[in-house]
Amino acid sequence: MSGVVNVGDTVLLGPDSLGGFVTTAVKSIQRKRVNVNRAEAGQSVSFALKRIKRSQIRKGGSIQSWSSMVLLAKTEIPPVAVSRFEGQVLILYHNTLISSHYQAMMHLGPIRQTVQIEAIVDKACIRTGDRATVQFRFIKHAEFIRVGDRFLFREGRTKALGVVTKLIQNVKSGGVVGSGLGGGGAMVG
Repeated sequence: MSGVVNVGDTVLLGPDSLGGFVTTAVKSIQRKRVNVNRAEAGQSVSFALKRIKRSQIRKGGSIQSWSSMVLLAKTEIPPVAVSRFEGQVLILYHNTLISSHYQAMMHLGPIRQTVQIEAIVDKACIRTGDRATVQFRFIKHAEFIRVGDRFLFREGRTKALGVVTKLIQNVKSGGVVGSGLGGGGAMVG
């Protein structure tokens, strides 16, 4: 989390269910129910946004849920939400072997979503104490993540820690996304 948001700033809000972002402007900012002119990363604030209807934010609208949405500074390079990514993981505990198609809950910043292991690079399976490069896929919808983001991967007593090493764009976009997309932004949640 980094950055500053001022009243009147043009920002991007998303990702929506298709991985897109909506351009909007900040009408006002409140902190502890008091109007303020700016918000910094780490503060808990409420934003009034122009041209965003409440129905767009509720589940089923064009923007799926508040839980993993981000508010980003508008930059020349548009942010990209991805469904697939690669990460370096350390398995802290699992009572058997983990292989492709295994599903667990991913905790990454404000994101709480089930992911599936699509492939384990250079190994057939992994177990407690192993380090491996793993390709993941978000089950529900694309998310905005960055190379270098740290995550926790868990299911029951299974626990693993990791770091995002590569973003894999959706098939219609093609290619691999490098680091540093989207610039700094304040997270909303």
